[in-house]
Amino acid sequence: MRKSVAAAGSQDERNGFRFVGSVYRSARKRFGALLDRFRGPIRSGENGLGEEHWRRLLVFVHIPKAAGTSFNDVLHRVYGRTFLQFHRRLHDFDMASVSPEQARNVLALSAHLPYGFHRRLGPEAIEAPADGLFDGRSISYISVVRDPVDRLYSFYRYVSVTPAHILHESTKGMDCLTFFDHIAETENRVLSNQQCALINGRRGDAANAIRRIEEDYLAVVTLDNISGLVSYLDRTLEWPAGNVQIGVHNRTSTRNDPEDMRIVRDVAERYCAEDIALFEHVKTHISPRFR
Repeated sequence: MRKSVAAAGSQDERNGFRFVGSVYRSARKRFGALLDRFRGPIRSGENGLGEEHWRRLLVFVHIPKAAGTSFNDVLHRVYGRTFLQFHRRLHDFDMASVSPEQARNVLALSAHLPYGFHRRLGPEAIEAPADGLFDGRSISYISVVRDPVDRLYSFYRYVSVTPAHILHESTKGMDCLTFFDHIAETENRVLSNQQCALINGRRGDAANAIRRIEEDYLAVVTLDNISGLVSYLDRTLEWPAGNVQIGVHNRTSTRNDPEDMRIVRDVAERYCAEDIALFEHVKTHISPRFR
């Protein structure tokens, strides 16, 4: 019996390795296809973009569970093949794989990566000029922040109903309290003032994130004002598409359990105090500028 179980286990392991290998090859193929979009001259008339658009780069810091997927759709509709979106769950990407020739045909970037990530593209990123492959362009950073309590609750709901999420299997069946105890024990970044860290690019504190926004961002809004951001960019950057409407993606049920919300509020106050301060400041002092 032991021999049979061992043999079965070995077969399972072989099957598992084959599956992982298949997923890896598929991811590499997808990312290769993604970069293929930027090979060759696509400069003239792409989506009606004029010469002024080629002199700048728009960079979106995509904070998870803050309507980023919907906003990425807007960027794709405006910039077409000149929009490059990095997503580790969709592409096993290597930022060093982006060549100078490809970068010349990129007008907009998006990723779950911190401020300054445009400088990390290309094989010579460490020794590259100040803005790396995009040196000489006007670089404009934007982002969307969300109430940390709502964001954490959305994260919990999303993981629980999304089998493809990396945390789904390990947290399946957990109630809200158990889920966040588990997240805290595993030191997941969602409980490390992640919004401040992504906005600032280094330290995850509100003061530095706010200073970064004021000095280096074109626009940052709260989630409830994302349509204002779209309108502002449409006007300011003279988007050729005009009147771009933002859709909705990855929305879970809007029915909030009062006890779960109490738990999440306690979690946010304990682990995300800096994100709360950042959100309140953006909501009161920054987001209203872009209505």
